[in-house]
Amino acid sequence: MNLNRIGYFDEQFEELEIIEICRRVDVDKEDIDEIIQKTNFEVEGAVYYKNNGDRFFVRGAKDYVKVPLGLRIEKFIHTH
Repeated sequence: MNLNRIGYFDEQFEELEIIEICRRVDVDKEDIDEIIQKTNFEVEGAVYYKNNGDRFFVRGAKDYVKVPLGLRIEKFIHTH
C-alpha cells in the first residue's frame, strides 16, 4: 500500500505492515479502513475525534476536506 495515500509517510515505516504503522502513530486501523471504504481515495476523507470522545467521518472533495471551525479536535486522520 502506498502510505502517502493514507495520509502518513515516513521512511522508517516504509517496510512495515499498515497495522504496525497504525500502532506506532496511535491511529486505529478501523479509521483508515473507513476512509478507504468511503472515499476509495477519489476524494479527501477524514475521521476526527473531539475532546469528549465523539467520533466523526467527513467526506470532502477532490482536493480538500472541510471540518467545522471552533471544534476541540483531539485527533484528526485524513488522506492528504
